[in-house]
Amino acid sequence: LGFTGLDNQGLAGLEFYYESLLRGVPGRHFSERDPRGRAIPGGRSHVFDAVPGHDLLLTLDRVLQYAVEQELARGVAAARADWGLAILMRPQTGEILAMATYPGFDPARYADYLPRAYRNRAVTDQFEPGSTLKLFTAAAALEEGVATIDTVLDGPGQLRIGGGIVHCYNPSGYGRITLAEAIARSCNTAFAYLGSEMIGGPTLARYLQAFGFGGRLGIDLPGEGTGSVPTPGRITGETLRWANVSFGQGVAVTPVQLAAATAAIANGGVLMRPYVVQTVRSPRGVVIEERQPTPLRRVISEETARELTQAMEMVVAQGTGTRARIPGYRVAGKTGTAQIPENGVYSNKRLASFVGFAPAEAPELVGVVMLYDVQQDTPEGGRWAAPVFAEIMDRALKHLGIPPRPDA
Repeated sequence: LGFTGLDNQGLAGLEFYYESLLRGVPGRHFSERDPRGRAIPGGRSHVFDAVPGHDLLLTLDRVLQYAVEQELARGVAAARADWGLAILMRPQTGEILAMATYPGFDPARYADYLPRAYRNRAVTDQFEPGSTLKLFTAAAALEEGVATIDTVLDGPGQLRIGGGIVHCYNPSGYGRITLAEAIARSCNTAFAYLGSEMIGGPTLARYLQAFGFGGRLGIDLPGEGTGSVPTPGRITGETLRWANVSFGQGVAVTPVQLAAATAAIANGGVLMRPYVVQTVRSPRGVVIEERQPTPLRRVISEETARELTQAMEMVVAQGTGTRARIPGYRVAGKTGTAQIPENGVYSNKRLASFVGFAPAEAPELVGVVMLYDVQQDTPEGGRWAAPVFAEIMDRALKHLGIPPRPDA
């Protein structure tokens, strides 16, 4: 929402972004006065009434916003994280139903907080996504026909590639596994070879950009970040660079980009522009503008989206994301655990994340949860972010009246 200053001018959030619509026109009083500024009795006088600003009706659901803030606060405390963020979005329209960061600040007392507290990290900040990016590497492979969901890949404990070494989270590796299994088990080495040798840097970069990474999506909130996708052919060691990008290192995304890209899979391959203002109304309640969902482009085919969804269900059913299960609902998702770079090198800090949607067979909601600098012995996204996602999604599905299925 943001806040206003002493003169009622918007300084942050929607108050700032939509200042021209919200501020209205101040009233004025013109009158004849003497040289000392005193009104002249019987002199000319004219009053121009103030014109109120417009009203905004948001896409936010206050029940879901409250649920997200509650569960996020619990998740940050449980993981002993520095801070966290979460987003709920409708995949078919791009409507943001809830968006929260924790800790937050009180807009009515914004002067009591440091300016960095005002930042909506879900929109402005960018992070290395870690293994959540594997979804989009897999999407490129499937769409280009270089692999099928059943293609068998090598998943060793470590892989020498492009003059460097890529390590799998499982030191002994996974051996020969299908692409679906590589997604479910989040095998770095399998994806390193898939992205750099089978897909190639130029093609992978093109798909990442098509999913919305590396550019602004046009969400109606200030300070939207762009993220960063490497440009192919700019450095030596291209093979190693794209091997790393394939599993989420050396690339930066904003949380809202990650939500929108995941929503494109849930939406049958079509990327939608996220937005938070549904309707603009005049002071008298007349609708001035009704926002319509905006498709940005088709990124992948419906068939590719279906195959990815099935693999994402494996993540939750038997892979790294089992803590995201919700009784009565089929859930599709992907875990992520990224090293946090500081001063040009990777630190010991970890970003735990989970992205997903439900119900998997007919997606109604997409969710993203990120927990920054988890201070637990096991900082994995599947351990800490996945259960926060599950609690948020469970409350949201029930609030929206989406009934559970006995066979789910």
